[in-house]
Formats: sequence, C-alpha cells, structure tokens
Amino acid sequence: MTATYHDHGTVDVEEGATLQGMHTHDSTNPERPGFNHLWGVGRDGDTVTLVLWQSYWGDPPVTEWKRTLRTAVNKLY
Repeated sequence: MTATYHDHGTVDVEEGATLQGMHTHDSTNPERPGFNHLWGVGRDGDTVTLVLWQSYWGDPPVTEWKRTLRTAVNKLY
C-alpha cells in the first residue's frame, strides 16, 4: 500500500482551521484500489472540532469540504 499526503491549506474562520488529506492505493484490492481521506481541524476559543471524510469515489471534494469545515467551526459557539 502507498499513501500520498496533501496539504489543502487553511480556512479563515474563528481562530483558524486547516484541511489535510491523504490518498492511499492498495494494488492488492482490485475492487477499491484507491481511497481518499480528508480531515479538517478548527478552533474557536478553547473548543476544537475535527471533521472527517473518506471515500473511494473519484477526487476528494476539497472546496465543498472547506465549506463544511467553516460551517462546523462557526457553530462551535
């Protein structure tokens, strides 16, 4: 299995948020060889949230996931 890390940048919300991802490839799994993971971490004051997404369908929805992360952090307080 191989894994490739991706830094998808920051989201300007409250004290800040960051979005990262990883694509894994398993050549021994012919049905689902590729898998995408996205995780976002954001903070408002002392409260931190983590949002996760994973799928084996196509490219990860980075733009939409940044919007989701912004919404999650905005709802902390």
